[in-house]
Amino acid sequence: MRGRVPSDPSSCVVVVHGIPATSKGRCGLLAGLVLAAVSRVEVQLHDGTILSTDTLPVPATLNADLRTFVILTPFDGQPSGPSYPPAAVELVASDGRVLQRLTRRPR
Repeated sequence: MRGRVPSDPSSCVVVVHGIPATSKGRCGLLAGLVLAAVSRVEVQLHDGTILSTDTLPVPATLNADLRTFVILTPFDGQPSGPSYPPAAVELVASDGRVLQRLTRRPR
């Protein structure tokens, strides 16, 4: 049995979760599961700062063609987390091609 993929076949994201940094000297995180085609995740914060990380395969015991990532987000006066998503997230293939760009929905 293989892992379930998103119902939207154009989506490379399975799940993303964010936890905000709550005070100076601490950091939050943005973590998730993406399809195997995604080799790097780039996050653009609201001040234009870009944070990126390579994805890693999920443990073999999950028997799923998925990759995982974790990006630490600084506490710098900019809220982050579920109520304040980043300005943009790009999901990048190993050849540098942007597979999907997710942008913040207007409030």
